[in-house]
Order: sequence, then structure tokens, then C-alpha cells
Amino acid sequence: MKISFLLFSLLLWCGNAYGAIYVKVPSTPVWLTPPDGFELTNKFSGFINKTTQGSILVISFPGKLNNKAMEIYQNAGQFKKAMLAENFIIQDEKLLKTTEGQDLTLYHGIQKADNAQFEKWVTMIISQDGAYIVTLQTPENAPIPDKVSDSVFKSIKISQTTSLKEQLDVLPFSFKSLAPFIPLNTLAGNSVLLSTFDSQHSDDRPSIVISESIEVLPVSSSDQAMRLYLASIANSFSLTHVNSNESVMFAGYKGVKLSGNARYGGKDVEMIIYASLTKTGKAIFFHVTAPKGTLKSYQATISEIAQSVNVLR
Repeated sequence: MKISFLLFSLLLWCGNAYGAIYVKVPSTPVWLTPPDGFELTNKFSGFINKTTQGSILVISFPGKLNNKAMEIYQNAGQFKKAMLAENFIIQDEKLLKTTEGQDLTLYHGIQKADNAQFEKWVTMIISQDGAYIVTLQTPENAPIPDKVSDSVFKSIKISQTTSLKEQLDVLPFSFKSLAPFIPLNTLAGNSVLLSTFDSQHSDDRPSIVISESIEVLPVSSSDQAMRLYLASIANSFSLTHVNSNESVMFAGYKGVKLSGNARYGGKDVEMIIYASLTKTGKAIFFHVTAPKGTLKSYQATISEIAQSVNVLR
């Protein structure tokens, strides 16, 4: 399966069937009624159907990422363009109302991944505390009726905001948080964002994303995992120069560390990326991004945080 970068990467892994009770999605304040055959998974924040490999994924957006995500989602043309870059072809859209009376725009189309195709639905629900993307995806050979997919999205409701501790507790890895980097939020239950700023300040500062791939990767080495990762983020993160590429121990495995420069969000940035392929066939990544000329003073702290990462399952 394709790995894409950060938020839109995580949008592209999901599924579906029919149900009757509200279930809280771990590490999020989102509740919904999953279809029959879907159960909670520890691979990501959501549900999976082990028979069809359909899935439902919930993604929480923190701070300024919240604003950026809403800006893209609420502009249909911009959202469709962003999704097309991730091989999600939106075919139609419609308005729904949840059982609690909240209006939703539901996008529907075809997700292409490697040699497979999936039917996919995506919506965003906005509450006082944040924005949440909910996606439903099912393989072509396991279609579901519109009334079933609609029922999933109509059932969505938001409870009180999930604490950061609860979010961190469900991650498949541990790490040491060292000042000035603080964890801001988790994404899809398999990634965490750390930065030197809180949600009210400028995002023009260094940040770290630690993430584990949701699925087993079609690679046999950490070096191949790194190449796959770089290819997956190429639409938004363009590598312009490699300063070093070396073998290191990362997360308890033989990994690789890449340092260099890139273009991201229309700006020149410095970056460091660690990657290791674990014994489960999944990969774990540690991606540092910093405005050009600012990374040097943080390198010792970043290195210590990277050395503290440990895979838990």
C-alpha cells in the first residue's frame, strides 16, 4: 500500500458494513456506529473488517493544522485537487445531517493504491474543540449500499475532547519528550506531532513527527522503507539536497538516517529523517522539519529524542 505524508497520508487508509451501537474511537472524541463486521483495531484510530479489509479511519487535527485542514476541505476544488494527488478520484458529493443535527459534506469516489481499487467516502466534522476527518473505505469486490455508508456518517457525534495522555497511551511506540519539544497531538493513533510552539503561536518553528506505518510494507530493508517514504511525500515535500545518508540504530533496529534540505509549503527547510523496518514488517519514521538555518541548535535534543523511540508491539 502507498504511504503518504502526515495528514493526507493518513486519509488514504480506511473501510466499512452495518451496526447499531455507538463506539468511541480511541485517542479521539469521536463516537460512531460501525457497520456489522467492523471492530476496533490497534493499527490506527478506527475500525477494520478482517474479512473484507474494509476500514474506517478517524484523524484529529491540532492547532494550526486544524485551520489548514478546514481551509482545504471547505474549498471543494482545492480538496479535490489535493485528493487527486493522492490517487483518490472524487466522483460525487452530497450533504448529510447527523442524528445530532450537524451538517456534513460527504465526498465519494475511488481510491487507487498499488494494483488495487477501493470505494471511498470522506467527511470532516467540526466541533468547538477541533476538526476531525472520518473516512470509510471498502474493496471493489466488497461493495456496500449507500444507505449503509450514509448511516455510518449520520451516526457521528463528538464527546468531550480526548486528553493528550489518552492519545499518547494508544501509540504503538514510546518516546522521551525533551524541552523545548512538546507533544501537541496524535494523528490516527499511529503518529505524534511534537514542536517548540503551542497551538496559538507561529508554526514557523522546528517540528518532529514520529509515525509507524499502518500496514506491513512491501520492502525488505530500512533503506527501501526510506525510499518508499520519500516517494510518498514527494507531492508536498520536495528533497533538494542530501547532506548525509548513514546507517544508524533507530527504535531498536538497524535503520537509516537522512539529513538535507527540502522545499515544503513554498519554503526552504532543513530536515532529518530516521527510518527503521521492524520485525513485524512495518516501518517507523522520525521526521524533523525546521526553517532553513535553525536546525543546528536543536540537533543534540533531536538526537536524544530519536534515540529514546521504542516500538511497543
